[in-house]
Amino acid sequence: MSVFQHILNELPDDANGARIESTACDLESMNYEPMFLVRTPGFFRMKKAELGVEMDRVLQLPVDQASDEVKSKQIQLLAYYYELLCRLRLNEPSAWDTINELYEDD
Repeated sequence: MSVFQHILNELPDDANGARIESTACDLESMNYEPMFLVRTPGFFRMKKAELGVEMDRVLQLPVDQASDEVKSKQIQLLAYYYELLCRLRLNEPSAWDTINELYEDD
């Protein structure tokens, strides 16, 4: 089993399309942006399979675009923020508290 597959297996199942879209709209209305090192378009609407593709894309970036250290850190950030995104999609209050602390208290 690949490292990516292990990470993906640990995440909750994908939310339904309406919940994914609702959460994405809520985050966009708050001007929330995860702190990625590599641009990650469409992150708010990603599903687990797409996350795996994105992780693979990051690893395939040429060295002049991202060092191995940056790639490794980006993979960690993708996993962290996707897990948070899954919790937001499940409407967990503590996940929304995390977002509010980061973006509304500034």
